[in-house]
Amino acid sequence: MDTFNADMCAKSIIFYTFAAKMTNMKQITIKVAWNNSAFEGLVSSETSYGEMKIVTKDFNDIIDMGEAELKIGFDGYTEFGLELPEWYKNKEYEFVYKFQDVTAMLKAYSSYVSLAAISRETGINSALLSHYANGLKVPRNKQQKIIVSGLHRIGALLSKCTIDDERKTQLNIGVNKKG
Repeated sequence: MDTFNADMCAKSIIFYTFAAKMTNMKQITIKVAWNNSAFEGLVSSETSYGEMKIVTKDFNDIIDMGEAELKIGFDGYTEFGLELPEWYKNKEYEFVYKFQDVTAMLKAYSSYVSLAAISRETGINSALLSHYANGLKVPRNKQQKIIVSGLHRIGALLSKCTIDDERKTQLNIGVNKKG
């Protein structure tokens, strides 16, 4: 039979403190920087005893890191006899990316949205956006807000896209009759 020592007691107190704080948490912030031609992602949340850091050339690795950090944070719950929070079980949480600067943000989303598209949406010259993306120039706060708002508008437009299933079904029926 295991004995319950002072170290185990301290860990369980910390764990229960984290559990009490976490019941309302629904956003997990990931800080993102661009240094030495690589992304640096840092997740710090109440679900772990420390911070998790990753350095990678692929922003998708940073996105995956968030889920991994949550899993690590909750792995010990059942061991301590705790029930997982409903928001975690139901995946009622989201990740928020806090970029160190515009360079990191533009590098992160360049595989999803071209500088030309951002230029069209924001009215900022694409050559200037390229300078921002490559760290050659630093935009003022007003320009940063315009870029972020432009990305949000592009994302909002994309999030409203659907495929007309009824039309697709009609087209398939027509193809089957001819074939």
